[in-house]
Amino acid sequence: MIKRKDQVVAGFTEGATPFEALGPEVGSVAAPLSMTATDAKNRFGELLELARREPVHVQKNGRTVAVCISPEEYRRLVEGAAAPKVRPLVDELLERSIVQ
Repeated sequence: MIKRKDQVVAGFTEGATPFEALGPEVGSVAAPLSMTATDAKNRFGELLELARREPVHVQKNGRTVAVCISPEEYRRLVEGAAAPKVRPLVDELLERSIVQ
């Protein structure tokens, strides 16, 4: 079962994408998609397709245990973490003050 907020999308009409079935809120700031771990296992191909478009939370016992994202989003996050910080001088001075 794929969920967005309280909405459940169990089946899709023939030829419709999962996002067409979800309605007009897609593309706006909406609750993230989520699916159970069992559904993620049984519908892995669908999970991969959904993750290419937006993050998908995988839940087990009602708690998010993983978030599947596209390779592009992962790359963006990794590059963002490796990018120089906005305040490199402040960080450098802080490190010096802690070491001394």
